[in-house]
Amino acid sequence: PICGFQSKAGYACCRLDLSPAYRRQAKQAFRTFYLDKKQLTAAVLDEAELRTENSEYYWMMHTDAAITLSEDGTYAILRKNGKELYVTTFGSKGISFSVMDPIPLPSSPAIAVRKQEAKNPGVKKLILHLTGLSGQVQCGAVFSGRRIQDDPDYFLEIQHRCREENIDVTT
Repeated sequence: PICGFQSKAGYACCRLDLSPAYRRQAKQAFRTFYLDKKQLTAAVLDEAELRTENSEYYWMMHTDAAITLSEDGTYAILRKNGKELYVTTFGSKGISFSVMDPIPLPSSPAIAVRKQEAKNPGVKKLILHLTGLSGQVQCGAVFSGRRIQDDPDYFLEIQHRCREENIDVTT
């Protein structure tokens, strides 16, 4: 459910409580969407308090855009129809993107997949995969038409602005 929302002249943010969907893996799980109208960026911030030690955490998105990863994997460039979208990681140190085919993970629950869905022609997954985790986890991505330099203050600003509007973005 939506547990917070605010729209101002320069930005908007919305926080979702994903805890019911991840109750076996996490004590709490939240996703915050942030639109920065001045910077012309969007961010997706995931936060969770994990139940078990040595856990894995995945953040992923599907796209039919061509994906180019930076050498260190901290950002990806999505290209489609002559346009570019930069996707920059944030969260734990050492976090990096990878790319995989759009198939379920081996750990995913078995579900019946229709043949058409299994094909996904031209689609790839852009993934953040964190391992060996326990306790609090925070990761996500910033989407922009230009490269966002590594700036931890930008992510703190997202949290600060949402806190100003009584949208708690910490677990």
